[in-house]
Amino acid sequence: MNAALAEIDEQISARLKNYDNPTALIDRVTMLSEQWTKLRRQNEYFEKKIAIDGDYGLLSEELSKLKTQIVYEIQGSINAKIHEIVERVYGENAKSPSLELGESSYSYQIVDDTGTGKAFANLVIFDLAIFELTDLPILIHDSPLFKNVENRAVARFIKEYERFSSQTFIALDEVYKYGEETAATLQRLSVVRLNNTGLLYVKDWRKQ
Repeated sequence: MNAALAEIDEQISARLKNYDNPTALIDRVTMLSEQWTKLRRQNEYFEKKIAIDGDYGLLSEELSKLKTQIVYEIQGSINAKIHEIVERVYGENAKSPSLELGESSYSYQIVDDTGTGKAFANLVIFDLAIFELTDLPILIHDSPLFKNVENRAVARFIKEYERFSSQTFIALDEVYKYGEETAATLQRLSVVRLNNTGLLYVKDWRKQ
């Protein structure tokens, strides 16, 4: 081993003697070696980047497909539940509103019916569907939601609220217009009743 190393040293020394400035030659060799190492690393980084970009593209595509599948399943579950509620409230032949979900968009509408009352009814139906499909603890609907909804539909909405074991809060005016059965149910389940004499606050804000 030592003899081999000594022979190599002799060969290097012999070759360096043929140059007027061996130090400059060594510096040149060192510089070229460093450049070669740098270029080799750059090439390795470039090849790795190409591989990573390819993997990223495949993973992005798979993620997009998975998100689309999950969104489609959620959309199907919600629309099925909406259809069930619509059948109970309006009958079997009634058209159901449809929820369409995208990765970054959504739409919720019913074709051929853009009336204000139906729009509010569809909102109530959507809330009821989500309430049934999720673990939301409470559902709250204020009286303006029911103002333009037909009385028969409101009466059936009350039956829908009764189906839940989770707590629901609703506010309604003129309960008797929804029928005696519905009025009796509301009176039985009501917590707060307001009228001209039974006020929510001590001060009557109608009087200045």
